[in-house]
Amino acid sequence: MNWQTIKEKRWYIKTKAVFNQGLTPREMAISIVLGSFLGVVPLIGVATPAITFLAIYFRLNLPLALFITYAVSPLHVLLFLPFIYAGETIVGADHLPITFERVQSAFQADFMAALSEMSLQLGYGIVGWITIGIPVSIALFFLIYYMLKYNPRLHQKRD
Repeated sequence: MNWQTIKEKRWYIKTKAVFNQGLTPREMAISIVLGSFLGVVPLIGVATPAITFLAIYFRLNLPLALFITYAVSPLHVLLFLPFIYAGETIVGADHLPITFERVQSAFQADFMAALSEMSLQLGYGIVGWITIGIPVSIALFFLIYYMLKYNPRLHQKRD
């Protein structure tokens, strides 16, 4: 099956329509960047409700933003501890010995107890996430925006 045959399939056309929804390149870029920014937040269970609320409130592409959020979820796992260490460095706090296994087992045993026990580290993680994530998201926005705006195959205007 070649690419042209796939592009003519009904499921492909419907899937593409869901992700495009007639958005401008700016709105699509914001949906992608918002999904990627919130997809790596160093808190568990926050990304989906936050992205849903923001996408609906700002009338962005919710399916695209959620897809990107779930697509970057491996980065969430990989960046969890680096965000905490970056936040500790930014604030000037001592580095506490923390491992991913310890965090995972604490949250699996008792979610609320783990939150209260690790609230300071999670706060450091949020500081690191915001400090690193905002400049990266701004750069990513401009990169994606100009790719969508100046590539006629990716560009689709609002109806």
